[in-house]
Amino acid sequence: MDTRETLEERLARDFGCPVELVMTRNRRVFLSWRLDAGGLVRLRLHEVFLEADSRTLAAVKCLVQKRNMAEARGRLRRFVDARRPGLPPPARRRRTLVPRGRTHDLEAIQRALSERYFEGRVHLPITWGRRQHRRPVARVRLGSYDYITGIIRIHPLLDQRRVPVYVVEHTVYHEMLHAVMGFERRGRRRILHPPGFRARERCYDRHEDAMKWLDAHLDTLFGEA
Repeated sequence: MDTRETLEERLARDFGCPVELVMTRNRRVFLSWRLDAGGLVRLRLHEVFLEADSRTLAAVKCLVQKRNMAEARGRLRRFVDARRPGLPPPARRRRTLVPRGRTHDLEAIQRALSERYFEGRVHLPITWGRRQHRRPVARVRLGSYDYITGIIRIHPLLDQRRVPVYVVEHTVYHEMLHAVMGFERRGRRRILHPPGFRARERCYDRHEDAMKWLDAHLDTLFGEA
């Protein structure tokens, strides 16, 4: 098995130009690169490439130089897939949940919604998101549901006295529906609002009131959270 230094030297010989190599443990992107104007090749490779043979490194060169790319991608995919099962699981970062805000208690809101609409069966980790004091460029997301961790996050803009409880409830209810209804796949697309989602969302008894309040007041919340 190579060290980073010996692998960098091998790649520099193969490329015929200077190579700057950074080794990573990124489980999603195993290979990335950038070509500098001065001829330097900046490569980021997962640590599994420390055991790469000459044909695999040749495939790296082909991919960077855009030659025989389909064949190169196939070889690199097979190389990575053969080693993926032996990789250690990603380290889990500890998540600190902050459900009790300055004004609204998300856990209490979720418990009440679970009893009213889900027969008391939905209990998810829930937290306020990080406070941001800049105005968004695009439409703000008031809530999100993480399909991997099962965590609901609510935008701290809603943690204000002048935001009615039913507006916060509506946002939490929407994210609880994501957990209950899941998503559908159409090809490579994930459909986060499958058929029936909007109809069930309107079952919240103050749905129209919440939407009207947000239409009228959302823009005025920025800078006050």
